[in-house]
Amino acid sequence: MFRGNHPTRVDEKGRLKVPAEFKRVIDEKYGTQFYITSLDGRVAQVYPFEEWERIEQKLAVLGNLTFLIIRNLEAFRQEIEEQPFTSEDEKTLDDLGI
Repeated sequence: MFRGNHPTRVDEKGRLKVPAEFKRVIDEKYGTQFYITSLDGRVAQVYPFEEWERIEQKLAVLGNLTFLIIRNLEAFRQEIEEQPFTSEDEKTLDDLGI
């Protein structure tokens, strides 16, 4: 389990320095594959792949795992800023157990 707040940084090449406390848990339980996503384009959520696969199982009722969605990056960023993640969105995820 990941507990606590451990400041870290992303280097100039975009690599995340994982704090030692979390690295130990990752190495012991999960391995090296991760899924990284963001609700607002500012803060990232990093899921060990095993945990993300559980979420995918819950999201499969939405049908978005059987095809690709390709978006213009700048338009997507603008949409995120104009339509931020809401408490209703959060409730939907909570209802799905995510």
